[in-house]
Amino acid sequence: MRIRTLPIFFSFAVAVCSARADVIFSGDVNASSTVTPPCSAGGSGDGSLSIGCSIGNSVVEGNGSVQGSGNAYSGYLSVTSGQYSPENDPYETVHVFANGGLELSETYVLIGGVGPATVNLNLTSNFGDPAMGDYYACAFAFDGASQPCELGGPPHSEQVEYWVPFSVSLNVQMSTVAESFTGPGQFASFGYDFEQPGLFALPLPMPTPEPSSALLLLPGLAGVLFAARSRARRLLAKS
Repeated sequence: MRIRTLPIFFSFAVAVCSARADVIFSGDVNASSTVTPPCSAGGSGDGSLSIGCSIGNSVVEGNGSVQGSGNAYSGYLSVTSGQYSPENDPYETVHVFANGGLELSETYVLIGGVGPATVNLNLTSNFGDPAMGDYYACAFAFDGASQPCELGGPPHSEQVEYWVPFSVSLNVQMSTVAESFTGPGQFASFGYDFEQPGLFALPLPMPTPEPSSALLLLPGLAGVLFAARSRARRLLAKS
């Protein structure tokens, strides 16, 4: 008789750390003048970003920065450009440019109820002055369908079903410019807030068993293994 041994699998509920990045930030800053060496900085980060550079001497100053931090539920991005130079002096001028980006792509589920429900997606913005060269762009989609990127207005509300996953994607780009003859500086910021009771980003977190609970499982697990080994020996003896 041919004996086939079937593997025995024991599964435990453990917390799984996902490698995905909830929010990706990116940015670059450049500053130059007619009387100082230039500076530049750039980079990207998962969940946060902080970059900046500055120039200056006893006559002129220039600085720019990109700051961002966030997760699947809330976050912000800010972009600043600033400068100081003598008024109406074409020989001592400053130019500062800062650009920042935020990208979120996430799948969520609302738990704790049954049937239809409403989720609120809040977007806020404090933008600079387009007449000075500042730039802003926003792309927002809910379950793959493009939505208006409403800023500073009421929450963006969507109908969902409890326990039915839905996707949200958000892509924001902002830039500010500060230079001689146009003003001391510009500031732009963007924020999002999706937090509400029962809303979770997938995969759902799973509870990690306490060490004492895991130890209590060991005697029973040893008994199961002993019984399986004994049964296998009996089957081998009969063959």
